[in-house]
Amino acid sequence: MAQQVGYFEDNVDYAEGPFVIVFINGWRIEVQQDGCKCPVLPDGSIYVLRKKVFGRDWKMSSREEAERVCDYLNSLVSQGEITKVHGVWVWREQA
Repeated sequence: MAQQVGYFEDNVDYAEGPFVIVFINGWRIEVQQDGCKCPVLPDGSIYVLRKKVFGRDWKMSSREEAERVCDYLNSLVSQGEITKVHGVWVWREQA
């Protein structure tokens, strides 16, 4: 289940994986990044992946859709398809 965090929430405990959902005038996916206290917008390669798989790459109006995308991205981390490069999570195919 996708983890929801507050906008600019500091010191997040990433319980479900590095990707989380945030509500700010719509739902968006943010991600853990080394050296940052709060989640940040993902690397551009993640937007390419989201567009390829889900047909959209930015905010979503539906929480359920945001949860599906977030859970999918976290599952790709578990499978090694999304990896950390220089402290940033990137899609391996685009790295």
